[in-house]
Amino acid sequence: MPPLKKGAEVEIQIESLAYGAEGVGRVDGYVVFVERGLPGQRVKARILRAKKSHTRAKILQVLEQSPDYVPPICRHFPDCGGCSIQHLQYDKQLEAKTTQVRDILQRLGGFENPPVAPALPSPKPFFYRNKMEFTFGDRRWLTRNEIESQAEFANTDFALGLHARHHFEKVIAIEQCYLQSEQSNAILNRVSKFVAASPLRPYTTRDHSGFWRFLVIREGKNTGDCMVNLVTADAGSTGEEEVQKLATELRLHFPELTTIVHTINRLKAQVATGQESRVLHGLGF
Repeated sequence: MPPLKKGAEVEIQIESLAYGAEGVGRVDGYVVFVERGLPGQRVKARILRAKKSHTRAKILQVLEQSPDYVPPICRHFPDCGGCSIQHLQYDKQLEAKTTQVRDILQRLGGFENPPVAPALPSPKPFFYRNKMEFTFGDRRWLTRNEIESQAEFANTDFALGLHARHHFEKVIAIEQCYLQSEQSNAILNRVSKFVAASPLRPYTTRDHSGFWRFLVIREGKNTGDCMVNLVTADAGSTGEEEVQKLATELRLHFPELTTIVHTINRLKAQVATGQESRVLHGLGF
């Protein structure tokens, strides 16, 4: 029997970061992995799953904040699954990565004192990615902040964004993502506006109906090229016409786009690839 049971509420002092960016603490010597926990935090947490050797917990309240905490820049954090430790100072993120590499080499590799160089910082910690995949959903999953705001959301039967953390069936509507460029955000919002008004519905895994599946944006950071890939189900000529309308609108508002591709995925697997691709603008892949 594990010393802590599921549902129990405990106070935990977070000591370090585990691989995967979970905080690590101990209760009477028993290891507890705390989602979104930061070293230096003292938290009240609820046990989610309990095993003989360790357990996992969710923060209910931060009783004492970490000195390394920084306010997350993105309003979708921490509900969005795109970022893990945006609320930790960047230099401390690098230190944690260096420590994790050293620990892995010691525990799994058997090296007593491996010579691990410090993790190199990125010259651009935000807006750095050259590819993002956004998912269409027929239900908008509201974040905790959105629910607590008591604001009214008119269109909850549509979302274009990223998956909620640990919930691949739930889509958070994203308006601004700090992983890719501002141009990508503008494209994202233009596509979202078009598809929200489209007569064709987003694809759903509940009964595998619907049309719109993924929006993929790829940028060449050195070349300046930008590609949009619209991944859909197969709706025959009706779907092709709707995608062509969207492609025309994108070319009108974003003349810098170098390639637009339409990919058709006829399978049930939720992946941003398909069995057929058509180049609507530019040279293609």
